[in-house]
Amino acid sequence: MTLSWRSYRDCPPSLQALAWPHLPSPPPHEAAPGPRRLLLPHHGTTSLDRYPMSSRYFTNATGWGEPLIYPSLSFVPGYANIDILDCCNGLLLCHNRTVAGAVCYVVCNPATEQWAAPALPDSVQAGNIFTARLVFDPALSPHFHVFEFVETDPDPEGGYVFVDGLEIYSSKTGEWIYRDSRWSDEATLCFDHDLSTVFLSGFLHVFAAERQDVLAVDIEGNTWRTIAVPHGNDDGFIGQSQGRLYYLNMLQEHDFKVTVFVLEDYSSGEWVFKHSVMASELFGMSSFDPIQYYRVIAFHLECHLVYLICFGF
Repeated sequence: MTLSWRSYRDCPPSLQALAWPHLPSPPPHEAAPGPRRLLLPHHGTTSLDRYPMSSRYFTNATGWGEPLIYPSLSFVPGYANIDILDCCNGLLLCHNRTVAGAVCYVVCNPATEQWAAPALPDSVQAGNIFTARLVFDPALSPHFHVFEFVETDPDPEGGYVFVDGLEIYSSKTGEWIYRDSRWSDEATLCFDHDLSTVFLSGFLHVFAAERQDVLAVDIEGNTWRTIAVPHGNDDGFIGQSQGRLYYLNMLQEHDFKVTVFVLEDYSSGEWVFKHSVMASELFGMSSFDPIQYYRVIAFHLECHLVYLICFGF
């Protein structure tokens, strides 16, 4: 069985899409004329030859036409200084640091240009936060939650952070609650830009790179779980598609080997191998240049598609 790919070279850096066969048709109630447009996670570029030096982009994953969402987010107060931390089911979690160093969070819907007002209050552990993630599923609740990862004993040289606990904000109550971590004391997370997370079935799932685990916690912080992944490496990535949790890793030797697994049985933690392919074969090259680097950024929510950002291609 072979995998296919598609390149979208009109956006910097190059965006690649990896697919496997048997793509499902959308349900009748979701059918619409013309191609459907997908808002991918944002990505950014930096150049000293322009102002502003740093810019962010959204990408139309169909490969043609401009995205429906403009990345400036000009409808959000103070938009010129905000950064996007996370996205979940159509909502964006943005933040801005005040002069005093505090983090101000804003949750917004870029499609409707609405944002949650006022901005989220500070949590008790606001000065010890490694990063934050947004969880939202309109099929479960109209309310969203924000998870702050409280760090202890960061290890900048190793590129990992130890998690002491979680601050959890609920838009329903308008308050933060703190929960001590019930994951292993050795559970560590990689730095923010490489941290992959998934909100699925009421649980936030986080890929813990160093120990090759998926860490899970419910929105109340009452149930904690650790799921081991197969054939792990610290370049792993988790995502969801069709309501199931997927794990992908890319082993680099003389080539990149891309391998995809799906969590077949959530209760037992059983992963099932789906596909594996060498990058040189996938992208139609006789050999693989070591300066080329790929980073997985998203799984398609409805189809068997994986999106990758390519550097040096």
